[in-house]
Amino acid sequence: MKKLIFLIAFLGIYNLTFSQNEYHVKGIPDKITVFQSGANLTMSLKANVKKGTNIIYIDSLPENIDHNSIRLYTGSTATVMSTDFRMETIKSDNLPDPPNIIALRDSIKKINFQIKEINNRISVLQGEENIISSYKLHPETEKGSSIHELTTLANYYNKRIGEIKSEVLNQQDKSAALNTVIARLNKEINEYELSKKPVQNYQIIAILSSESDNNINMELNVFTPHAGWTPNYEIKVKDVESPVTLAYKSLVWQNTGKDWNEVKLTLSTRNPNMSSIMPILTPWYLRLLQHQITYDSEDQSSPLSPTSANSVRSNRAKDAAMVVDGVEVGTVDNKYLTVEFSPNNKYSIKSDNRKQSITLNNVEIAAAYEYFCVPKLDPDAFLTAKISDWGKLNLLPGEAYIYFENTYIGKSVINPQSVNDSLTISLGRDKSIVLKRETIKELTETKFFSSNVVKQYAYLISAKNNRKTDINITIQDQFPVSTHEKIEVELLESSDAKIDKEMGFLKWQLKIPAGKSVEKKFAYKIDTPN
Repeated sequence: MKKLIFLIAFLGIYNLTFSQNEYHVKGIPDKITVFQSGANLTMSLKANVKKGTNIIYIDSLPENIDHNSIRLYTGSTATVMSTDFRMETIKSDNLPDPPNIIALRDSIKKINFQIKEINNRISVLQGEENIISSYKLHPETEKGSSIHELTTLANYYNKRIGEIKSEVLNQQDKSAALNTVIARLNKEINEYELSKKPVQNYQIIAILSSESDNNINMELNVFTPHAGWTPNYEIKVKDVESPVTLAYKSLVWQNTGKDWNEVKLTLSTRNPNMSSIMPILTPWYLRLLQHQITYDSEDQSSPLSPTSANSVRSNRAKDAAMVVDGVEVGTVDNKYLTVEFSPNNKYSIKSDNRKQSITLNNVEIAAAYEYFCVPKLDPDAFLTAKISDWGKLNLLPGEAYIYFENTYIGKSVINPQSVNDSLTISLGRDKSIVLKRETIKELTETKFFSSNVVKQYAYLISAKNNRKTDINITIQDQFPVSTHEKIEVELLESSDAKIDKEMGFLKWQLKIPAGKSVEKKFAYKIDTPN
């Protein structure tokens, strides 16, 4: 007997000591840091824990979170012993009805109540009809009744019975109409019931240890790769006398399987996928190797063909690395300081991969406006805005939509990877600047000699400024460059152009007053063997 009492007491203490409290909480993010590839979801949670071991189920999570990124913070009142990410299948019978189905069921209840009221009214009317129909005068009373009294009674009977029957018909029509509505609502509910399928619930199971009963605040952080953002810009220029207005925007998308509703967003340029392992130098050995060149072009007999040259360039850009004796010794990489943008508003972004535009910042930037043209290649002048100290703007490579004088003129590309001190943005073509490049026929000729042929070319470039303000313009052209000792090229006239003899480029930097024109001539001759 004593042994039995001791065993019962021991089991009671054991169950009390090792009892586990289970608590379910829905994992809805309230703060999200979106990287250009991936996103960190932050969820503020509450749980009622008991002294001892607690099992916290955090439900309704995205299906594609990185298991290694799970971080649960509980403060000093509880200790996280373990976390596990899993998927459970919830049977359709255990699923809560969506709001629209709940509304349908509530409507059916209200309509059934109205039908009961109608039936009650019909019962009252039919009872009144029975009373009137069963009423009979007493024989003694009937003998003493006058014709007028009998007529009055008959008239009342006919009128009231008619009214009762008419109202009963009206109430029956109302009941039939309401029953039709109930049938339609029940059909919608039945269709929903037939379409119900088991749901996959992704959840984190956290084992917590608490020293006391308590209501605790928790913060859960998880990373998902199925989100991101890309930079996007709007550049607006009122006129060439005004600063550039730059709207820094982002196109945010996500496909996590769960919609983001009214969340605080932070957009970061940091790359969470980048390795955090510190680099370690290894000895760099140089050896003499046999020089060997390989070409990616199928036609190896023509290594300087455009196909092979493009292939070599594209591979070089793709690899972006220098290799000596199989050891990588340098990498061409563009690194940016981490910048975070925190818009003031909260945003809702559906899990559909569609890009949603969010404005991050609007700034006015001082710019130097200048026109640029190459009449040999394009008859239009391009307006450019040159921005100094552009590194302070924390720009990323991206498309820019250009508006000039309140008119959309097209797209351009912002490329902050340039090592120049200034950033040049193309604002598109300006038809107000009229350009012409014409051959000067009287100075263009070919002369044949016994051992050689001399060809002479001359061109006239004209630029007219039809704007109401003065402009600065850079005009570029070229003359050929000889790659053979027997071919001689001589520049005869350049109209004070800046000359790059190695490249064969001519450049004029001019200021053209409003409504005025300028002309520039250049000529060259080519002496080749006959």
